[in-house]
Amino acid sequence: MPRAVSLAEAQERLLASLPPPPSGCETVPLYAAAGRVSAAASHTPDDLPPFDRSLVDGFAVRCSDGGDLALGPAVRMGAAADPLPAGAACPVPTGGMLPAGADAVVMQENVRRGGGGVCLPRPVRPGENLVRRGSDARAGEIILPAGRRLRPAEIAWLATIGLLELPVRRRPRIGVLSTGDELAAAGLPVLPGQVRDSNAPALCAALERDGAVPVPLGVVGDEREAVRAALRRGLECDALLCTGGSSVGERDFVQSELTQVMGAGPLFSGIAIRPGRPTAAFVAGGRFAVALPGHAVSALVVYELLLRDAVRRFGGDAHPSPRGALAATLAAGLAAPADRDLYARVRLEDGRAVPLEGSSATIGNLARADALVHCAAGCRLAEGAPVAARILD
Repeated sequence: MPRAVSLAEAQERLLASLPPPPSGCETVPLYAAAGRVSAAASHTPDDLPPFDRSLVDGFAVRCSDGGDLALGPAVRMGAAADPLPAGAACPVPTGGMLPAGADAVVMQENVRRGGGGVCLPRPVRPGENLVRRGSDARAGEIILPAGRRLRPAEIAWLATIGLLELPVRRRPRIGVLSTGDELAAAGLPVLPGQVRDSNAPALCAALERDGAVPVPLGVVGDEREAVRAALRRGLECDALLCTGGSSVGERDFVQSELTQVMGAGPLFSGIAIRPGRPTAAFVAGGRFAVALPGHAVSALVVYELLLRDAVRRFGGDAHPSPRGALAATLAAGLAAPADRDLYARVRLEDGRAVPLEGSSATIGNLARADALVHCAAGCRLAEGAPVAARILD
């Protein structure tokens, strides 16, 4: 069996060899751009915000006036404000335009009213309770670079400059192939000795979440010529994920056939992790392919640890978001094998990481998991040990 590389080495090799994102873009309505990757930079034509605004319901004032102030003209929401008269305070709503001459806003509950005016009980600092014109962005500034995956926050920002639609990168088409005589394809009867294929639906869902277009390729049995033909079909996509047949068993053909079909050997064959050791990656001809383990837990853990960022980068995302983690304490001890790092599935309960029973063949322990906890090869983590729990979403 070839030497298994570390997860860090596998990540480095794959990302360093990853082909450029597929070419092409399309224009979509702004409301439909969530999760897509921007194909061009967006500039703001105006300062954001376009005028000084109040952050509170209160009174716009000139700090140098202070003390007792006359009541000036009220600012109406959505309307231009009249200039602030000397020695006056103008009522202003939250978000309202600041009158020219005002340099602060006093919250309405912090003034005393009477005699047709207001009294400021304390000195006011310039800039208090207001947001200045251009403090979010200046006219001509890039507010969204190319290669950024859009979240609702970016869409809100683009809406403030009046965009109705946005050019986004074409989503890569990634084939998903399941192999194994033991698998029953969706919709077919399950024969004795078979199980239903859960790998393809799970990986397709992960690809959809991460901005790719999944292309389900069905199930192929452990027969060399059938595997070779299915791999050729799969490589008509921009990339290919295969599950099963990736180890060194007598009928494990995927790695050797990928080498033949792609005309290149693997970047690595085996990762020193549990679960997920029998994983191999290939890059050639502007395509990449990954042979994943056949057990769904192993395949999905490897996808999370190795492929999620790669898929997003292949889709043009130049700034993949870091994965979230929570500090927790172990509710039970963990021990990793001498030759592999362990990624234990855990449930999070009141700040504790509770390891879940079950092997990589029991998908329920991953479905019940909230996070993964890393234990280095040959190490033990005692009950109560502090850990960083990598959130699964």
